Amino acid sequence: MKTGKILFGVILFLFIINQTFVLAQYTDQPVSSLEVKEELDEIYGLDQTLCSGILYTSRVTGSVSGNPYWIDSEWKKGSVVIQNILFEDLLLKYDIESNDLVINTINLNNQPVKICLNKKLISEFTLDNHKFIKFPGKEINDNNYFCEALSEGKISLLQIKDKVLAVSNSSNSSDFTYKEYIKEYLLIDRQLIRFKGKRTLYKLFPEHKQNLKEFIFQNSLTPGRKNIQDRTKLVDYCNSLITKP
Repeated sequence: MKTGKILFGVILFLFIINQTFVLAQYTDQPVSSLEVKEELDEIYGLDQTLCSGILYTSRVTGSVSGNPYWIDSEWKKGSVVIQNILFEDLLLKYDIESNDLVINTINLNNQPVKICLNKKLISEFTLDNHKFIKFPGKEINDNNYFCEALSEGKISLLQIKDKVLAVSNSSNSSDFTYKEYIKEYLLIDRQLIRFKGKRTLYKLFPEHKQNLKEFIFQNSLTPGRKNIQDRTKLVDYCNSLITKP
């Protein structure tokens, strides 16, 4: 059965090639490989540039507290850039534990499938208007392959989230629980600096320290480790200070 499907696919591909060749002769216009690919995509239902990864399956059994995803387990509307091609209006999940970006799509038989996109080909993606890029560190591993770009400019604020499945020590009925670890970095002139809060900016830009302090006071900011919105506002403001003529 499997051999028959493969043979059918080969015959179908050769048929399309032949038809496009005839069309090229008839119109005296070249037919690109992209046009052939688009013909196949219409038949097979999956874009081979986008859906080039493996099937995604859950790995955890037993009672689990929490989830391995960025924020939660709900599908997020997003986009992906692969080989300089932008794919929009996708349903995505970002599994932080396994570092897999998963797409919800359908196969040839109109059955739902979950596919891990090929992360080596992804330059950036979005989830609910949050932008993610490849972590620009010298040593990229599966635990910090992508990071969220919270602020971009001469100073970029990047956040990495890791989730690790651990044995639950709480009194609830869960056997396992997901523990979350967060790190933030400033990217300045291609150099990564661990961001620990307002004092990091004071040290890097002492000439703007007073302005930064006034901005925090006037806007009632509390840019602590867990208040990422206020930390982002502070970095955005610092960007505005260093870009002034």
